[in-house]
Amino acid sequence: MGKMIQIDIDFWNKKLRDKTPDEIVEWALALSDNRIVTTSFGIYSAVLLSKITQHDNAIRVVWCDTLYNQPSTYEHASRLINKYKLNILKYQSLYT
Repeated sequence: MGKMIQIDIDFWNKKLRDKTPDEIVEWALALSDNRIVTTSFGIYSAVLLSKITQHDNAIRVVWCDTLYNQPSTYEHASRLINKYKLNILKYQSLYT
């Protein structure tokens, strides 16, 4: 198993507080070459996915689908997947 890294959240919140969204995304992406982002395709997903794919259009996007979403959520997800050409990794239960 990989080495765990301690991160001082208060320190980084203060350091990144006045940075632009682009600067924060660049900082986060520089932390590792093994890049991944998760999504629920909720209300704020479009903003995050839009911004992060501007910096790394091949980033792996993990969606843990509960199979209990509304049809509108699946339509929204489909639109975002197509619009941003997401490298989507969808996981869902074998049973509902």
